[in-house]
Amino acid sequence: MSTTQNKQVVTAEGQPSIGISPAVTWGDLLFVSGQAAFDPETKSVIGDDVETQARVTLDKLDSLLEAAGTSREHVLKMECYLRDASDFQSWNAVFKDYYPEAPPSRSTVVAGQPLGDLLVEVAVIAGIPG
Repeated sequence: MSTTQNKQVVTAEGQPSIGISPAVTWGDLLFVSGQAAFDPETKSVIGDDVETQARVTLDKLDSLLEAAGTSREHVLKMECYLRDASDFQSWNAVFKDYYPEAPPSRSTVVAGQPLGDLLVEVAVIAGIPG
């Protein structure tokens, strides 16, 4: 973690920064930038269906949460961006696997993606237990 006054940049092993901070803490809050099933080393999307991409994305998210000293149980707000509305049911099924009880508040938006093969992107705000 690098520090600028109260702000700390969080990175997870194997997830290099690609020009933005993957996550930033401020006090006991963690703000995670949009995560996707993208491998920055190979510059390729991992998986060609929403279920695979959602699992890879949520696993990457778990790594960042852990690096910041928290976990998915402390995710307060999740924003999900889907390329196609027809993927909502599949995304929702994966979400329920990862958050079966006391899920975070959530928004799911259908939006274009910067890389054509990306089907899902997820950003969160999480608490960091003291």
